[in-house]
Amino acid sequence: MSDPAIVVNSVSKNFRLYHERNRYIKAAILRGRRARYEEFWALDDVSFAVDHGSTLGIIGSNGSGKSTMLKCLTGIYRPDKGSVSVNGNVAALLELGAGFHTELSGRETST
Repeated sequence: MSDPAIVVNSVSKNFRLYHERNRYIKAAILRGRRARYEEFWALDDVSFAVDHGSTLGIIGSNGSGKSTMLKCLTGIYRPDKGSVSVNGNVAALLELGAGFHTELSGRETST
């Protein structure tokens, strides 16, 4: 049997959620480097494999990490822990309306 097309091994992705934004450089300097933040784990120890010729669908509720996983698969994000291995081409539709102009028809958009 051949190698899987996609192997996700114990992937975790962490984001920092800052409590306040620095609107001005002066405010950042006066406060020092003591920015307050919380850690948010969007993905925590996720593993799966997808064979060549298979189709993968990622479903879940809002905030469950679907877009974060797709961004890790396509290389937009790097996992903080674990690894992603892609053997072939990966295409992800990250935004449903990407590339469409709302006031044009489908034919007008494609030309």
